[in-house]
Amino acid sequence: METGTGKPYVYLRTAFELNARYGFNKFIIVVPSVAIREGVMTSLRLMHEHFRALYGNVAYDTWVYDSKQVSRVRQFAASTTLQLMVMNIDAFNKSSNVIARENDRLSGRKPLEFVQAARPIVVMDEPQNMESEQAKAAIASLNPLCTLHYSATHRNSYNLLHKLDPVRAYDLKLVKRIEVDSVLDQPGFNQAYVALKSITATKTKITAKIEIDVNSKEGPRREIVTLQSPKHQADLYELSKGREAYRGWIVDNLSFEHKSVSFTNGVEVSVGEATGARQDEVMRVQILETVREHFEKELNIRKSQPEGLRLKVYDQMLFESKELYGYLTNTVPVANSIYEEVVFDSNIERAFAEAMSTRTDIKLCVKLPPWFLVETPIGKYNPDWAIVMQQEQKVYLVRETKGTLNVDALAPDERDRVACGGKHFGALGVDFAVATVAADVAFVA
Repeated sequence: METGTGKPYVYLRTAFELNARYGFNKFIIVVPSVAIREGVMTSLRLMHEHFRALYGNVAYDTWVYDSKQVSRVRQFAASTTLQLMVMNIDAFNKSSNVIARENDRLSGRKPLEFVQAARPIVVMDEPQNMESEQAKAAIASLNPLCTLHYSATHRNSYNLLHKLDPVRAYDLKLVKRIEVDSVLDQPGFNQAYVALKSITATKTKITAKIEIDVNSKEGPRREIVTLQSPKHQADLYELSKGREAYRGWIVDNLSFEHKSVSFTNGVEVSVGEATGARQDEVMRVQILETVREHFEKELNIRKSQPEGLRLKVYDQMLFESKELYGYLTNTVPVANSIYEEVVFDSNIERAFAEAMSTRTDIKLCVKLPPWFLVETPIGKYNPDWAIVMQQEQKVYLVRETKGTLNVDALAPDERDRVACGGKHFGALGVDFAVATVAADVAFVA
């Protein structure tokens, strides 16, 4: 299934359908990580009433396997109602796991034995992350009636029943169309190009695979060569069959710990990195092309939709990590913004956002991000709020939240920025003012 098309919903709905049609009532959802497990449990909570309404208020239990509460496994096996148990693969892929050990609370039996007796249907979420022999043995130890695999990136397709590929997902309007534009760095062969592809280690040696330019009858071309320790004093000049750019490039050390290869000329290359490649130039062109495409699309939108409010949605990559962290920790739910929550930087802003969310005349209230900057004679200024108010017609406002309406009581730099902001937005015909609470937001024509 293509990413974003509702994979958890599909396999949960499948479980309910199998129960309704054929009476199967034991299901185990196996996930490779805690993050995916929590996502599944969130889906179950959000869809609880939906599934109850679809299937005649069917009784069912959902829970996460916990090694500290193994007695629930007996309930899972004995219950006649629909059971949906979510398990992390790490909870049962070793003989030392609690589920595989005899337990006094289960009359000396292993919790795993109860699971095996139930013959559950196993649903595997992201099965490509559970393809090791150890993981396969763990799944088999559950004694499943069958296994159902759901993923967007399968490594192996076992008895394929259904495929929802990107084209089909787009045709069904399940996902938006995406465009891919490539910017490639064509080999120049004038510099010493070295890219470390991989580095592995055994008890006796370290092996690294690097990509370099090698002379051939048809001219220079890029090839993968292998370096090994302890006999790692390889000379790239020789390995490249005499390319002058590699003179002096002699391997000094292979470090599996740091995933790198160092040379006697002082250069060190890590896995995934390359020297002699024009990575900065390629990234610069990629950014320029992305910006150009964005503005071309914006221009087309303006031509086709000259009226109304237009909102730009910026990609997450435009935000710094510290801003993203703030979005995860300092947010408040609202009903009238672009997103379900907005960021606040102070208690004043939090109270303001909550109160604005209750006003029926406020159609949109957006906290302007840190990169939204206005150039002023005293430096850059980041206003607080962009607001759309519905009166006889829509009115566009910008508001700055402060602890006082008395601008003269503000610190000099704050006072000057507010004054400059007022001049800037005034020139654009946008109403600008300071507010302390939501009740201060008003517009007089």
